[in-house]
Amino acid sequence: MQLIINILAAYFFAYNFVIINEFVKTIKKIFKINHTTRLKPIDCVYCLSCWTSLVLFCIPDIAANLMFVFFGTGYLAYKLESI
Repeated sequence: MQLIINILAAYFFAYNFVIINEFVKTIKKIFKINHTTRLKPIDCVYCLSCWTSLVLFCIPDIAANLMFVFFGTGYLAYKLESI
């Protein structure tokens, strides 16, 4: 069960980071990077969720559970708002 929580927490974090909050646009503005330049893995939900799941696998379960709840509720609120 914890492995599923880690996977979902990684996806929710990546989705929140890339799609909802758009931190990559802010980073590009701060460092004056062209908006068409890719900043992998932080501008790709798939790439960022893979690397985040690796980190979550190595840290204590309580941190993954907190990320799951925190970013999962943000993801759910974002999806329910568009209905």
